[in-house]
Amino acid sequence: MEILPGSALATLCERYARDRAERDGAARAEYGFSRFTNGTPIDMVMRELYGSLDERARTRFGDPFRAEGPASFFEWAVTPDPERTYLSPFLLTLHRLRPDVAASYPDVFGAHRERFIHWARETGAREMGFDAAMVQG
Repeated sequence: MEILPGSALATLCERYARDRAERDGAARAEYGFSRFTNGTPIDMVMRELYGSLDERARTRFGDPFRAEGPASFFEWAVTPDPERTYLSPFLLTLHRLRPDVAASYPDVFGAHRERFIHWARETGAREMGFDAAMVQG
């Protein structure tokens, strides 16, 4: 079937092709809330951790996407707590979210701490899709 230039069918096909190209371009655009200001992708563990905070903590951190500064959610989340657990809130949340890992490393505050950190940095980052640099300890 030949489509005649200027015909209603030609106009419809051109409009469809233009709309399709715009949708395809929009589908490739990155979600606006997918990264911290330092470029680190926001993964499921960080989303779960932030979601578990009460309103007071969220207010204290301010902009949840800001990664710079000791008062940022990002810095708090990835920094080990030397006064309590020696693990970061990020790692504690990861441990809680993965029952299989918690079963393999039940004593993350003692005997299994180093092996858990190694798992998180190597295997966990790959399996869960987070930046391995977020594993500090």
